[in-house]
Amino acid sequence: MALVPANPRDRNLVLVGLLSVGLVAAYQQMYWASENARLNAIEVRLDTLDSLNGIARLEYAKGSVTKMQQEGDRRSRELSALRRLVPTENEVPTLLESISTAARRAGLELVDIQPDGVVKGDAFDTYKYKLGVTGPYHQVAVFLTNIGSLSRIVSPINVSLASTTRSGELRPRVGEQFLDARFGVQTYVARTAPKPAPAERAVYKNVKHAGGQLAPPIVDTVSRSSIMREVFEYATGRRRDPFVSLLTTAELRPTLSDLRLTSIFIDLSGGNSLATLRDVGANTRYTVRVGSTLGRMRVSSIRGRSVIMTIDEFGTTRQDSLVLRDSTNARKP
Repeated sequence: MALVPANPRDRNLVLVGLLSVGLVAAYQQMYWASENARLNAIEVRLDTLDSLNGIARLEYAKGSVTKMQQEGDRRSRELSALRRLVPTENEVPTLLESISTAARRAGLELVDIQPDGVVKGDAFDTYKYKLGVTGPYHQVAVFLTNIGSLSRIVSPINVSLASTTRSGELRPRVGEQFLDARFGVQTYVARTAPKPAPAERAVYKNVKHAGGQLAPPIVDTVSRSSIMREVFEYATGRRRDPFVSLLTTAELRPTLSDLRLTSIFIDLSGGNSLATLRDVGANTRYTVRVGSTLGRMRVSSIRGRSVIMTIDEFGTTRQDSLVLRDSTNARKP
């Protein structure tokens, strides 16, 4: 039995039938399937909205609408705080002005700034910049602290510090070492869904609550947003500039070998004994008591013919003594 009819009329009818089936299949694949998926999504959304409306009716019947509105306001404030930390637009002029202000607050001036690319992400994009400043160690540290405390999240990364003799309007003071600081910063821009069309927004503009009544005025009794910006502070205090040589400071001098014990005054009551020391190299005289400090040394005790010193060896301590060479210099009241 032949699959193709011998009669031309029958063959034409078979071809027309096959063509019709092909068109129906093409229509289903190219249009109907996608349109059906869209309609199903709309139906699911409508079911969800209907469920939410039912919950809203129950809450309204309980008299908790005002509470819900206050909760919504609190969430809105938290979102505003988050948008300050991670904005939805990369406002380059505002960012650069904030960084420049942070530099001026630290007493520095930016000498270089340039973009360093964008890293795309799912929730946010990371924008990177390269910066450069020249100035003393402590002021550079204050500048980095100011950047880390901006209202927008800006993170310093890859910090490189090197001593330099270059200086602009600023001049190093006595005992200061200027640094050429190079580092990067990265900030973040949140990705958001596109705004709805005006027609879609209009649907929600005049929404009324259950029962057809407009919501009563909201009395804000909710506290401020619980989202707080972490800020940092760099306290110079007695921190030493690690780029300044200790040999150029008074922190190492005098040393024990520089001193000679010349006289001792013993207080028999035990509280006010004094000793006189002389710096042989600098020809300087020091009068010390228990607790006095000279360089990295502290007077621990004063005895009849010696002074016991506790010496700080950069993390460890040891004790040594200065001995009175001529005992006739020791006097008692």
